Amino acid sequence: MAVGAWVEYSWERPGGPSSRMRFAVVSGDKNGRRRIEIEVVKEGGFARFGYDLLADGSKARQVAQLGPKGVVLLISDEPEEKAKADPPPATPKGKKGKPAPPQWRNVKVPAGKFRCKIVRTVRGESCIDPGLMPMNIVRFDGKKEGTMILLGRGFDARPRILGKPRPFPKLGAMPTIVPHSLPFSP
Repeated sequence: MAVGAWVEYSWERPGGPSSRMRFAVVSGDKNGRRRIEIEVVKEGGFARFGYDLLADGSKARQVAQLGPKGVVLLISDEPEEKAKADPPPATPKGKKGKPAPPQWRNVKVPAGKFRCKIVRTVRGESCIDPGLMPMNIVRFDGKKEGTMILLGRGFDARPRILGKPRPFPKLGAMPTIVPHSLPFSP
């Protein structure tokens, strides 16, 4: 992932409030560590979340900031095991039991026109552009998760979570502004 890359999405959930999310790679090092920041705006609420994505795929130094000028809270300073991904979708079979060729589609979204590979899972259908960073989703449609559409992208991301993190209070649960089930893993 290129340092400075960012993407921004709208997310419309069935029966729920709409939100906007921004994923950005704000720093990194030669060992493959990347600092990821996620901004979420939902029902007038605002939060930022950040973590170090290590070369092995695990996360470390997770922080949260509620409100644009809120206190930065350290959620976890310990490396977390790499999250398990959803099982890969079954490969559709073509003639004579051979895997069917991938389906591609031209898609127009507010961020521009993209040629996308279509990926269908039990959660829904994703339109994927492998060259899009830091997330490769152009559009996602799911019955439960709703619709996520790419609004913009760029390569000028800078850290927005500033300040020394304070220990996270023992609340037992994350604030409700955190999306409960993302249709992807950042």
